[in-house]
Amino acid sequence: MEECPEAFDIQSPTVFTDYGYDPASEVTQALGDKTQASWISPLPTYDVLNRCIPYSEADNVEADFCAFPNCNATEAMAVGAVCDPDGAGEWEMSNLEQETVCVVKMARVSGRVYSMQMAEETSDASEALMEYIAQAAGFLNDIVSSLSQTAVFLAGFGILLPIVLAFAYALFLRFFAAAALYTMMIILVLSMLLATAVCYVKAGMALGGVTAESVMDALQNSTGVSVDAALVITDPTLATLVSVETGDKTVYEVGFWVMAVLSVVTFVAILLSLPKLRMCIAIVREACSVFRTMPSLMLFPFTTVLFEVLVCVWCLIGAFLICTSKAESFEDAIASLNSTLEGTSMSTLSDYASGDTIATASDLSASTMSALSGTDGQDLIYITAAYWIFGFLWTIQFINAVAWTTMSGAVVYWYFYRKKKEHQTKLPILEALGRVLKYHLGSMAFGALIIAICQFLRLLMEWLDHQTKQMQETNVLLKVVMKCTKCCLWCFEKTIRFVTGYGFVYVALEGCGFCPACWKTFKFIASNLQQVVVNTVVSKLLTLLAMVAIPVACSAGAFAYFEQVLEVRNPMYPTFFVLVASAIVSNACTSVFECTITTIFVCCFRDKDYFNGDHMSDELAKAFGLPPTGKNGKGEKEELTKDDGKGNFKEGEDDELES
Repeated sequence: MEECPEAFDIQSPTVFTDYGYDPASEVTQALGDKTQASWISPLPTYDVLNRCIPYSEADNVEADFCAFPNCNATEAMAVGAVCDPDGAGEWEMSNLEQETVCVVKMARVSGRVYSMQMAEETSDASEALMEYIAQAAGFLNDIVSSLSQTAVFLAGFGILLPIVLAFAYALFLRFFAAAALYTMMIILVLSMLLATAVCYVKAGMALGGVTAESVMDALQNSTGVSVDAALVITDPTLATLVSVETGDKTVYEVGFWVMAVLSVVTFVAILLSLPKLRMCIAIVREACSVFRTMPSLMLFPFTTVLFEVLVCVWCLIGAFLICTSKAESFEDAIASLNSTLEGTSMSTLSDYASGDTIATASDLSASTMSALSGTDGQDLIYITAAYWIFGFLWTIQFINAVAWTTMSGAVVYWYFYRKKKEHQTKLPILEALGRVLKYHLGSMAFGALIIAICQFLRLLMEWLDHQTKQMQETNVLLKVVMKCTKCCLWCFEKTIRFVTGYGFVYVALEGCGFCPACWKTFKFIASNLQQVVVNTVVSKLLTLLAMVAIPVACSAGAFAYFEQVLEVRNPMYPTFFVLVASAIVSNACTSVFECTITTIFVCCFRDKDYFNGDHMSDELAKAFGLPPTGKNGKGEKEELTKDDGKGNFKEGEDDELES
């Protein structure tokens, strides 16, 4: 049909042809009387990628009427149809004979809903499916209506406000990084001690004369909650705390010992890492100062988000087309391509490799199409979907790799050239992007490929896990193997991501390939393991705080504004959009922060090892145990920083740079 019907016309109903109906095909023959050559469209529809999606906006069914044939039709009058005085030709059905004659029925509700009248054995399932589709489309229509009513404010609360809060967060850390970090460490230790105390009380343990009752007494004295002489807890929170089944006491006892050990280890690790924490705080403060001189760095990830959104939309469209295609269409496409290749002349083909090796059309068809020609159409859909998903993963990771290396390159340039005004540039982020696009696309693609393979393997394991659910219920070994494999793949992906992140920093710093950069990363981590661990933990804690606080603040403010000021009928829909949008924006901003910390970290150790901290600020030099740069002959070793024309910074002689 040329266009999707917007409503059911009782005088001239829309009839469309089933493009997949073929009496000679096995699928059509298998469906039997459950399919037909043409259908009447009873519901209003949306046009979505040349698919007519039905929807309904009505509810509260009162009665079933027949809409086609209308009440004046001969077959309707023959079964005693009486025209509805309030209708446009509908008539109420009151017996099975009338239902048999009816083709399109109408349910009188707060509006009018039309649906197909079917045989009794198929009507229940068909009506349930159509009702589900219509309700889902109506739900989407309600969401679109709410979003359109608050469109302008969605951009403010979901995009602009998170950016402002991200800058404010960076400014806060510039001055209060130490206070924020030590506060989080104290909260972490106290939380672990609280969990240890809970396990102790629930297990009913008594170590060194300290019983659960004495712990509850101390809690009563410190909190003021009521506990009577028989230890009957009247406060509901404490009552829940001490209530535990007898069989679970062993579990809580094990939990107590585990949490006690972890608490002690964490506390000791924090004490031993205090010097490293001071270095980390200096690096965080230095990273925050980058945004003061290069604010465009915070906005750069939004270009990444834009490209990722475009890729996601494109891939969703492709996935929708693949999933809604019929198996026969894939088989026909393969057959058509096979015949085209067989009919292609040799002169139209390119030479492969060298010599007299020329692939003819028949050879190409035999080598590439023989397997596909005999493949079932449904299997071809699965193969195409797997190829599409892997391409999506690789593309997204490639975009992330380019963005990360670009930001790292800009920070590297800022670190080594901030004291040299003659080398400073107005658009450092664009120059860094140009270097990446000109020299490092191969490294970006290779690093992204490795991560995409890990992600694809995890998706395959999830699919296998879903397919073997029933087998796992009867086979404990299979279930354990599946869980362990998924856990190992998760750890492997996290490790690859971690090494790849540092590797891209070395690509930006030295201009080397991806594999040499990863080797340098391994050596760097091995020689500075404790500092790497401290920096990683601190970076994750600070980014986690921003990713939780910013979306919650934005969505809470948006909900209050939509409900109190705009008086939106259902403010939850636009508020959820704000929550998702602000989470995406916060993730983009925190990725900049994490990249900046990692890059400054690598630059500091490189500066210390090769230039005696000549490019460090006084605060960084003090944290690394070096004399302030103003007292160690600043500029004495500036000639050691060499730029090879690609924005890469290497030590050594000129001939080393030329090589």
